[in-house]
Amino acid sequence: MIRVLLDEVVQFIHQVYFVDVCGVAAMYPDWFKIGSGVRNYLAVPDLPRDSAGTSYDLPGGYIMDGNIAGTHPFKTASEKVFRDSVSEDVAHAYYQGGKALHP
Repeated sequence: MIRVLLDEVVQFIHQVYFVDVCGVAAMYPDWFKIGSGVRNYLAVPDLPRDSAGTSYDLPGGYIMDGNIAGTHPFKTASEKVFRDSVSEDVAHAYYQGGKALHP
């Protein structure tokens, strides 16, 4: 029963809602510049499949400057791009040194 209802919702979104949203968006292209805040995004791998953390159900990645076409994926938190790029800003924390530290 739930599956049937979900299929109906998906069909409505594709055939009605999405078409309407695209039509309205085409009429107001200048609105796409309003409210643009953070443009860099990070998704950390989550829901490990094993205790060693070598496989995750939700892989990670990052997007820089809102460039969705330039998505940089990584499968685990132990990959070099993740380990070398992620740091914690401790300028306003109670840590000695006041420099960026690796989490």
